[in-house]
Amino acid sequence: MAASARRELSEETGVSADPSRVAFVLEAVAPGGIRRRLDIVFLVAGLVPGAEPQAREPGVEPCFVHVDQLSELEMRPPIAGYLRGLLQQGARRYAPHLGNLWRPADGVAGRHEALLSSFR
Repeated sequence: MAASARRELSEETGVSADPSRVAFVLEAVAPGGIRRRLDIVFLVAGLVPGAEPQAREPGVEPCFVHVDQLSELEMRPPIAGYLRGLLQQGARRYAPHLGNLWRPADGVAGRHEALLSSFR
């Protein structure tokens, strides 16, 4: 998983870093199980200071976001609070499972929207 995360980060953003461990695991399951997604969020080490992500996929512009700006982002699944908590509590020895964090895009339960990437 770490090798895949390292490769995907490099391919999609041009940023090189080493996933040091799993921070947490979450699911997003739409009502009725029509859509199901499992996300594994890694902590990284070895990020080159001053490295800036580059757009490498059409329509996707990756960027670094300060933790204070997380609440301004529309994140699906909504993991901003978990990311802030991870930074405040420091690294844990285990990877907690956050459970089903599915939220409809427009706030109406039952509408089945494609889930977007959580954190870029």
